[in-house]
Amino acid sequence: MKKNRIWNIISFLIGALVLSSFSLIQKYIFFHEIIFSIKAYSVSILFGGLSGLVINSLFMKKRRLIDKIKNDNLDLIFQKDEIESLYGQLEAYSQTIDQVNG
Repeated sequence: MKKNRIWNIISFLIGALVLSSFSLIQKYIFFHEIIFSIKAYSVSILFGGLSGLVINSLFMKKRRLIDKIKNDNLDLIFQKDEIESLYGQLEAYSQTIDQVNG
């Protein structure tokens, strides 16, 4: 759980940094000025951070789904092996019955 919090913080910071950087570049391109003020970038920081959290959440959900699919696949392989074993026993019983009836 602590690992998730760290990733959430990192994702928020990366998202905030990326969107704030784009906002800074945009202000420079359109207004030919660079503003270094938290107030000027507060919306970019907030939305960038939230975007980072959403993206992180989607990646974590994807990771959990992949893990679930892998576990389900292992269960299916085990069940297939079990079915093949039971089928082998059934064939052996069938041959025994054929010999007895034969």
